[in-house]
Amino acid sequence: MTFPVKFSIFARHLWGGSSIWLEHRPVTSEVASSSLVHPVPKDAKMFSQEDHEWMSKALEYAEAAAANGEVPIGAVIVLSGKQIGCGQNRMEELHSATAHAEMLAISEAGNNLKNWRLDGATIYVSLEPCQMCLNAIKNCRISRVVFAASDTRGFAAINPSISGGLLEKESAEILQKFFRNVRRVKGDSGLK
Repeated sequence: MTFPVKFSIFARHLWGGSSIWLEHRPVTSEVASSSLVHPVPKDAKMFSQEDHEWMSKALEYAEAAAANGEVPIGAVIVLSGKQIGCGQNRMEELHSATAHAEMLAISEAGNNLKNWRLDGATIYVSLEPCQMCLNAIKNCRISRVVFAASDTRGFAAINPSISGGLLEKESAEILQKFFRNVRRVKGDSGLK
């Protein structure tokens, strides 16, 4: 069953409670019961003409990826109405599991701005970003994610073994020494 109203996938679990809307779309009753789905607020804007234009550009990159034998995913990052980064899947070409369209677009945007922080930027992606890409989007502080198609595969089948704490004290000392030095050089006590 599809609801007649539009809902949004809400990224609260990744953004620590901040409000970042990922997409406006109809959802099934099964998805509507998920804690990640919230009604779109009445004042939420639907997609603008500019959104359509940038997503069309992302789809062009997706088509270019397909022409190169890659999974057809494209991404465009926009800041203040200007494209600052773009990418298409290049995993096969680069033999890298991290050569996703979003990751390559983020790298290009950071290089273009000479800054890894992409505050205020919007990323347009032809497919819902995976967990790796969402974490990179969060890390570089992109403010808005707009995607075209939902990724129905999910990541339930991927269960790596994760163990922590090995040489934890030594690692913590390296990190503390680094940040003490950064604060000393910047004249910052770190107590803000």
